[in-house]
Amino acid sequence: MQDDQVHWDDPGFDEFIEEELSGLADRAQARGICLDCLSDRLIFEVIAGLVRGGVPDTEILALVEDALEDAEREEEDETAQRPPRVH
Repeated sequence: MQDDQVHWDDPGFDEFIEEELSGLADRAQARGICLDCLSDRLIFEVIAGLVRGGVPDTEILALVEDALEDAEREEEDETAQRPPRVH
């Protein structure tokens, strides 16, 4: 099976990923594993798998950079949508 990111913008793909990650988080918490540790381990395993698969360092770093930029954009959007705090 060839994977050329045809799934990347498919809403069904995003839904599948959200469901699977949510289920994984629920199972981890049920076993007493915190989400920070789970996230760190997932990142480690993904990067190690890419390296073992022969993906060049430059491509791995580009993926990380894209993810950081995407997260920053989402954070900015969330911050812009929040109403101001009134005490």
